[in-house]
Amino acid sequence: MDLVNLPAGPNIATLQQGVDLIRRLEDELYQAEPAKPVSGGVGNQFRHGLDFYFCFLDGLESGKIDYECRRRDNRITEDRLYAVECIGDLIGKLAQLSDGDAARPIRTRGEAPAGAGHETAPWADSSVLRELQFLSSHTVHHYAIIRLLLAAQGFETGKDFGVAPSTLRFWEQQTGNPAV
Repeated sequence: MDLVNLPAGPNIATLQQGVDLIRRLEDELYQAEPAKPVSGGVGNQFRHGLDFYFCFLDGLESGKIDYECRRRDNRITEDRLYAVECIGDLIGKLAQLSDGDAARPIRTRGEAPAGAGHETAPWADSSVLRELQFLSSHTVHHYAIIRLLLAAQGFETGKDFGVAPSTLRFWEQQTGNPAV
């Protein structure tokens, strides 16, 4: 699959990084809950990120993506092989997005402030491509948390996991060596 020419190519590449990491993990590392004040272990971080992709895909047909209406499927948190299956399904759906899909206008809604009803959260104009960019950044952010959680348990994710593509390119420019 030529990811460079797909609107969701960066998303697919990042999600595939997650699959590769999950396959290297033992269940104990995937399911472990960190000590407080950190909230949520590796499985929970993956579940949270995937929830945003589910919201995205669920909202494409209606043209309205509501990021607070997440599935919160605990099976993803607890079962790494199920998580890999879900990621594979997401990759398959993202790979079908065309340039025409990417250009489509879309409305999005995030979360309302704590204590306010969700209906108070405003809708914003966006595009499918802009939401793919958001999802990519959001995923990398949670991968960085996963990297730290695993490092605290003595597990090395690899130097590029949880690092933004722009940072990897910057490192490459600084050293003249491929960052990956």
